[in-house]
Amino acid sequence: MNFEDTVYVKTELGDARAKQPRSISSHELRATLLLIDGRITVREMKRRFGSSLAIDPAVSELLREGLIRAKSTATDAPAATLTAEQDPDDEAAESLLVVVEAPPEAPEVEVIDVAEVETDDVAAGAGAQSVKDERIEPEGEIPAHDEPLDPNGAQEPMVGESERDKPITDEPPPALVVSPRLGDSTRGGMIALGFFVERLWRGLLPIAAFLLIGALVVAAFLLPERYRADVESAMSTQLGTSVRFGGLRASFAGGGSLQLSDVRVEAIPSLRASEVYLIPDWPASLRAVDWRVTVKITELRGTPSAFARVLAMPARSSAVVETLFERLSVTAGGEQWALLSGSVTHDQNGATATLRDALGGLSVTATGDGDALRVDAVAVNQVLPVFSQIPFNTMQVVGRLSDEGFDVGSFGASALDGKLSGSAKLVWEDNTRMTAEVALSQINAEGLLKRLGSSVRLSGSVSGAFTLGGVAAHPSEIRYASSVNGRFDIANGALGGIDLGAAMRERGSGKIQGGETRFETMSGTLTRKAESLEVQVSRLEAGALEASGTFKIGALESLSGVLTTVVGRGDRRVRLPVDIGGSLAAPTLEARLPPPVVEAPPAPAVGVDAFEASLGQETPGGSLEVPVVPGSLR
Repeated sequence: MNFEDTVYVKTELGDARAKQPRSISSHELRATLLLIDGRITVREMKRRFGSSLAIDPAVSELLREGLIRAKSTATDAPAATLTAEQDPDDEAAESLLVVVEAPPEAPEVEVIDVAEVETDDVAAGAGAQSVKDERIEPEGEIPAHDEPLDPNGAQEPMVGESERDKPITDEPPPALVVSPRLGDSTRGGMIALGFFVERLWRGLLPIAAFLLIGALVVAAFLLPERYRADVESAMSTQLGTSVRFGGLRASFAGGGSLQLSDVRVEAIPSLRASEVYLIPDWPASLRAVDWRVTVKITELRGTPSAFARVLAMPARSSAVVETLFERLSVTAGGEQWALLSGSVTHDQNGATATLRDALGGLSVTATGDGDALRVDAVAVNQVLPVFSQIPFNTMQVVGRLSDEGFDVGSFGASALDGKLSGSAKLVWEDNTRMTAEVALSQINAEGLLKRLGSSVRLSGSVSGAFTLGGVAAHPSEIRYASSVNGRFDIANGALGGIDLGAAMRERGSGKIQGGETRFETMSGTLTRKAESLEVQVSRLEAGALEASGTFKIGALESLSGVLTTVVGRGDRRVRLPVDIGGSLAAPTLEARLPPPVVEAPPAPAVGVDAFEASLGQETPGGSLEVPVVPGSLR
């Protein structure tokens, strides 16, 4: 019997394991064991479950573990007899053994009459059926056919010698060939119909894609040009002046928009936009049953007066829902200031532009003020258009920006561990001129001088008020002040290269170099004229040493000046002038000794003076300046 036609049943162990399915680790073995019920064949299980279960390996594994066995039939009883030596527990394995008895070779028998032929055919048919059913026939002769032959029946034609010698072969029946038809209602017809529909769809899909792309290209380049006049008229009505643009096409920006290139306003020649996108606002358009668009302007450039006119233009229609700017820049002093992005809002006071840079470190709010812009800028970690080498941590600038200049009403900033405040004015005509009033508070003097490129070795916290001036071709080229005038106060600092204490100790020994003077306070005034910088020190306190005087920094950083130095406490004080020379890189100091004192004979004492002299008392008085020999100062 064929393996696929075998019916299996569970053994006692299989029944016990089937009642506890979780005892079988493999889900395929578990499912196959539950499917076996003693009625369904292996072929039927394969037909029902297809490739979802590996039937053959699962059945083999279940047989090996002794969970199932082949169901015995009546025809298999002789072949499944057990011998005395066999163990009854092996019944399940032995039931799979099939005993096939080979048919004996058929002897050559001459055909005598019809009855003998019928008898031979019956015997041969019985033998073939025995082999086919795979069973063992009982021993003995095959009994003759009991029914008599009908003499009037049709006789089988005689077989010739050539036909008798041919080997008997089993010819398979011809295969049934059924071609699928579209109108067939069977399952094969539906499969064929689905196949043809899929092929048709695969062929039409590329064609539809090419047609769609072609339609989009035509719509993007041809259709917008038909509405150029309408778009120009609507924009001119919105701005109140004539508007012209170069290219017009459809764009994917904003989910689909109309792109205008090289847009210019005839009334404002300095204003130019690289691209303008008209993006439909579909919710607003559906509510208004009319077109509502968002205008996005990219790379807009112009002068302050041009932007002021744009902000001053009233909105003449409600078609524009919002106006957006991207990479906007202002032309000021022959330069482009900032690249900002933002939007414009309208209220009862007019239009207000709120702009930010790409990193968010600069925020600008601009409103129209006649032909200028009223600007309020807040910056973090930015630099000014002037003195760009000085970084500012935070800064706020409020002023009026026009085509003639920038009038800064007030500004405040934190930089170099301190604060700055003041006002300034920039005017650009032929050249850019700057005047500023600056107040410093606790600024790091060493960092400030280093940023300004000065070689002065000075440290401490500087405060004061200064008036600055500068001239250059463009605002960004003003990096140093051409004129400075103001007062300063420096606390807890050091003056490098100038050691006034050493100059007093080594007086009379010539010029000395090196060292520094650490001081608690130093105040004075600073004036820059032409090529020289004059510093007047009104007071310098460094412990028991005090100094005051004036020195200049001339061309090539040369030093010249005199400081009057006083050392001492109480009534004993030494005052000497110290000459300053050399340069900022190598200053020299020399203390000048006073001229020798000629002692005159004392006059005779009379009266009260004589009485005090006799008592050895001195007349109390002010400070006494006593010249001393070098090295004898205590």
